[in-house]
Amino acid sequence: MKPHPLLNEMCQGFFGDNDPRLKELGPFIAEIDTLFENFDAARRMLEESMQLTSNELIKANKEKQAKNSELLTLYQLATMTQNISSLDDVYTRILKEIRNVTTFPIVFIVLTRENSRLLEIRLLDTEKDRCERFEIEDAKSSFFTAINTRKLMVINQALKLNSQDDFLKSLSIQTLVSVPMEIDGKIIGLLCLTDREDRIVELGQIKMAEFLSSHVGSLIVRKQNEVKLNELLRSLPDENPNPIFRVSQEGIILYANAASQDVLKAWKSREGQPLPADLISMIHTSLQNNRPGKLEIIVETKTFVLLIFPMFLGKYANLYLTDVTEIKNTEALMREQEAKMMAASKLASLGEMAGGIAHEINNPLAIIHANGNLLRDLMNENFDKAMGLKITEKIIVTTERVAKIIRGLRAISRNGDNDPFDTSTVEQIIEEALGVCREKFKVHDVTIKIENSCPLTNIECKKVQIIQVLLNFLNNAYDAIEELPERWVKIGVKENQGNIEISVVDSGPGLPPYVREKICQPFFTTKKVGKGTGLGLSISKGIIEAHKGKLSVDDACKNTCFLITLPKLQVMTESKVA
Repeated sequence: MKPHPLLNEMCQGFFGDNDPRLKELGPFIAEIDTLFENFDAARRMLEESMQLTSNELIKANKEKQAKNSELLTLYQLATMTQNISSLDDVYTRILKEIRNVTTFPIVFIVLTRENSRLLEIRLLDTEKDRCERFEIEDAKSSFFTAINTRKLMVINQALKLNSQDDFLKSLSIQTLVSVPMEIDGKIIGLLCLTDREDRIVELGQIKMAEFLSSHVGSLIVRKQNEVKLNELLRSLPDENPNPIFRVSQEGIILYANAASQDVLKAWKSREGQPLPADLISMIHTSLQNNRPGKLEIIVETKTFVLLIFPMFLGKYANLYLTDVTEIKNTEALMREQEAKMMAASKLASLGEMAGGIAHEINNPLAIIHANGNLLRDLMNENFDKAMGLKITEKIIVTTERVAKIIRGLRAISRNGDNDPFDTSTVEQIIEEALGVCREKFKVHDVTIKIENSCPLTNIECKKVQIIQVLLNFLNNAYDAIEELPERWVKIGVKENQGNIEISVVDSGPGLPPYVREKICQPFFTTKKVGKGTGLGLSISKGIIEAHKGKLSVDDACKNTCFLITLPKLQVMTESKVA
């Protein structure tokens, strides 16, 4: 084995060329020489590995740069065409951007047409800086072949470009890269990159063309659909008597129909300008959630219901306004009429009870008058103090009886809607309600029974309204049993899981199913003509529900039984403004 040059030089310099000791050191020199060779081999492998790693890093960096370039191109295409409504402008922007990111000087797109053999070509004219439009119908053209085969096509002079392609010949095209634009399984056209020089097309250029074709195709289809929809919007909404708008994500008005002009004047805006700021925030929310929105807005003296419909994955929204001013006015009038009818119902109830109330008050007044005269006679004689105190106590009790009747009358004669919630006992409520009607029941031999298991239990309510509801039930019970041989009304009170349940049961046979279903509907009544308005139970139901309670009919009871369930405490919640 020949020693390593460096090792051989060192030994000769130390011992001399003919020194016999060199032979003795031979095995050691051979072993050291092997180590040198292994070291050289390891060094060469490391250098090769480092070179390979460097090449891979360069390649990966190039691929990353290409990917970033592709994503940047897509972003620019999407943002530049977002608010463009003209297809010509869209095609021009797309082709300009493609030309900027590729090395091909001539780019164009070929578009198919439904139910037609014509192909539409959009070519970027670099001199005029706009898109030119051409049509071809030659079935032998390379474009028809690429569309029918659905395959990428790369043709240069070496592959003999189709001599019958008149359009390509007119442009003196020598190199063509044609990529189908396929959307949902359908070929909508071709993306074509061309050059007037014969050139070799690299794999990276083909991949870039394939990447661009799918996204450009999607963008073109979306913009075509937008244009169709705009045309439809402009043909139909102008005949619509209600305002219709289309707005962008930024709240810019892209379209407004003829009926929207008065609204635009009130907003001091027009097409191309923003909506009022408060509406823009609502539209942002609807677009972000990609869900329709609904709200009520007031424009000067008119009230509108505004519907917001996100379109094309939240890119813009259509706004539909419906004038509900007349409906609102009608609702207000109905509420006013309902209030008047409620007042009339109360007056009718007062009229029905007038005789009984007069008798109820006259009796105490007669007692007061008689006891007053007796007290005066006692003053003229030797005054009996014990007798005087007895007469005075009787006058006080009778006066309180009259006061109770007056309080009951006051309760049913005024509107308690705006009263605050206050604490009262159930016994007070029942007594004030009975104070108005007890005499009428007594005169007509209607027995009143009270079963109150919690007389001192407090309830948080609008006392006047609950008295009105209870009195309405008592009057209904009286009307239902007035002509029956057995006449009685029972008021029951019990506590159940934080609620107070008040039941009003009469001796009637109960309500048939069809009546139970409709009993609380406005204007529904089972009374004779002229006897009732049909509003009492409907209003009562609204009052109880406003107290977070429930009004129901007890089906299990063999007699007619109405149940009022009220919470003992009212839980107040903060109101939210939409």
